[in-house]
Amino acid sequence: MMESEMRAFSLHGHPLQNAFLVSILSFFFLSAHGKPLYRYGLFSIGFISLLAFNTRSSIYLMAVIAILFIIRDLRGNQLKGNQKYVILVILLCAISVLIIMMKNFDFGSRLAYSLSSKDDSSNTRYMLLSIIANLPTKELLWGMTNGIQLITNKYAFAAIENSLANFIVTNGLIYTVCWCILIYMCLYTVSPNKTRYKYSFIIFFTLLNANNSLMTDTPIIIFYILSLYSLDSLQIKSIITNAKFIL
Repeated sequence: MMESEMRAFSLHGHPLQNAFLVSILSFFFLSAHGKPLYRYGLFSIGFISLLAFNTRSSIYLMAVIAILFIIRDLRGNQLKGNQKYVILVILLCAISVLIIMMKNFDFGSRLAYSLSSKDDSSNTRYMLLSIIANLPTKELLWGMTNGIQLITNKYAFAAIENSLANFIVTNGLIYTVCWCILIYMCLYTVSPNKTRYKYSFIIFFTLLNANNSLMTDTPIIIFYILSLYSLDSLQIKSIITNAKFIL
C-alpha cells in the first residue's frame, strides 16, 4: 500500500462507510426522473467523492452503472437532437479531468493496485472466503459467540470488511439468508418504484459484500429507505412533496 495515498474521512468517519452512502445516493440521482444534465451532474459529484474516498469496489461498481445508463440514454429517446453529442463531449472532458486528478492529486490512487491477491486488502477478502468455507458445519449454520473477534485475532485481520461475512460468523448462514430475504420483502412492499427498487437492491447487496457498514453506526438502511422515497424525481416540487410524505 502506498504511504502517500489519499483517503477522505469526512462525512461519516471512514472511507468505506462514506462510499456506501454516496454510492446509494449516486445511483438514485442517476436513475431519477429529471433532466439528463441534472442527473449526470449530481452523479459526477458523487463519483468524484468516491475517488476521494479511494474505495475501489464502489468506484468500479458505479463506473459500470454509469456506462449502462449512458448506453441506455444514448440509445433511447431521452436525449434529443444535439443533446447526445453534448453529453459525449461532456463525458470526454470529465474523463480527462478525472485522469488528471488521479495522476496529480492521488484521487483513486488505490485503483493502481487492482483487485488482486497481491494487494493486502484484497488478499484479506480472499482469505476470508476460504475461512468461512472451512468453518465447521454447526458454526457455519448458527454462528459463533464473539465470532468476529475470534477470527480477527486468529488471522490478524484489522477488520472483516464484509457485512454479510460478519453476519455469518456471528449469527450463522441461516440467519443471514433469512435477514436478506426479509429485508428485501419488507422494502419491496413499501417501495413506490418496484423496478428501480430491484436494481437498487442489487447494488445495496453488492456493497454489503464490499464493506462492514452494516456492523457500524452508519445509517445505511435508513438512508436507503429515504432515498427510495425522496429521490424518484429531481424536480424540486416532487422532492418537497416526498419529504412531506415521509415526515
